[in-house]
Amino acid sequence: MEHKIDRLYGLPELVLERILSFIPLKKILQLTTLSKRWQNVWFLFPILEINEDVVRSEDFNSFVEKSLLSCYRQKLSLDKFELIMNIDESYHTLMNRWIGDAIEINVKELNLYIHLYPHKYYLQVPDSVVAAKSITELRLWGCKFEPFHRDIDLPCLKSLVLVEALMDDQILQTLIAGCALL
Repeated sequence: MEHKIDRLYGLPELVLERILSFIPLKKILQLTTLSKRWQNVWFLFPILEINEDVVRSEDFNSFVEKSLLSCYRQKLSLDKFELIMNIDESYHTLMNRWIGDAIEINVKELNLYIHLYPHKYYLQVPDSVVAAKSITELRLWGCKFEPFHRDIDLPCLKSLVLVEALMDDQILQTLIAGCALL
């Protein structure tokens, strides 16, 4: 009888993370069944790209929650957190929690591509986004800016991309003023 050898098990963690960086998140979920080692490594993966084609499953919601919690517990930061979603009100709270969790664990690149039904724009960019000390790149599509309850302070922000963002001139000026490195 032939014994199956888990060749992935012996690879260094950095090599596994590099391999994972080339694979879409949906496939990473499937790959965790290939190796016992991969089941633990995916919790440490520094890039979370959440796309609507996978977000509607309970397994995926659990995956995101566990990934963010694992980073928090191990004091790891995320290199990139991305949400690409057409959502309704039922996902609004969940999405805001994920954004807040990503910011709390010092995400560097935050990309939000949101379309909220039945509205054209995402209701409101969370206050935590405009006060995130770790964000170096911020891309917002389909977002609505209303007056914030805290000061805009993005000291590390080097790149800001706004597409179909709804805001008045005062908010835009305040936003730019709060980004020292732009």
